[in-house]
Amino acid sequence: MNISPSFLLLSLVLLVSTLGGVAQTCANGDDTCTANKDTQNQQAADPRRTITIDNLSKYRADIHYDDGRFGKIIQTVPSKGGSPNPISTFVGHRFFVTMHGVREGLVDPTTDEQIFFTVGGDELNDKFIIPKEATTSKTRCKDRYPVCKKEAARGECTNNPGWMIVNCCQSCEEKEGYGHLIDSEVRCTRERLNATKAAFDVGSLDALFTRWATEEAFVQYEPN
Repeated sequence: MNISPSFLLLSLVLLVSTLGGVAQTCANGDDTCTANKDTQNQQAADPRRTITIDNLSKYRADIHYDDGRFGKIIQTVPSKGGSPNPISTFVGHRFFVTMHGVREGLVDPTTDEQIFFTVGGDELNDKFIIPKEATTSKTRCKDRYPVCKKEAARGECTNNPGWMIVNCCQSCEEKEGYGHLIDSEVRCTRERLNATKAAFDVGSLDALFTRWATEEAFVQYEPN
C-alpha cells in the first residue's frame, strides 16, 4: 500500500502533539509536578522581573530604560566584566546601552545595530550580556534614539537643529538633508552661529575698565 508523504507528515505532527500533551500532565499525587505548574502559572501572572547586566566590553556603559522618548538612565556598568546591582523591572520593558557620559550608542560591530535588551516572561531572574566586541558605530551620521524619526517628522530638525543634528542625524538627513551638519566645522561656522561681528571693538575693553576705575559712579565699589 502506498502512503503519501503528506499523510506521514500529518501523522508525525499529531504524534508529537499527543506526546507533548502527555508530558505536561501531572499524575495524581505528584506534588512536585503540581508545584512546578503552580510556579509557572504564578510567573505568567506576575509581570515583575529582576535582571542583571554584565558588561564584557572595554567601555564603561550607561543603561537606559527605553521610555519611548530619549530614555532614562538607570545604571552605569563598569567595563571588562562589570556587573552592578540587579534591576527591578517588568516583562516587556526595553533597555538600550550607550558609552558612559556621552549617549553614543554601543553597537554590534557585525551589524552596526545598537544594543537593546527586552525583558521576557520566561525567567523571574534574567541576565543580559554586553558582548566583549561591543563598540561605538563607525557610521558618523546615525540616530541615537528610536524616537528620532518621529521627532524629525514633526519638524524638530528645523525647530531644534543643534540637538537634533547630533542625536538624530540620520533622520534629519532623510527628512531635511541636514546630515552634513554633523561635522562641527560645517555646523559651527561664524555665519551659522550668527557671530560674524566681533563682540567687542578694538580698545573697547580698555575703555570699559578705565571708566570703572575713574568715574565717580563707580567709586562706591572701591576699584583699584
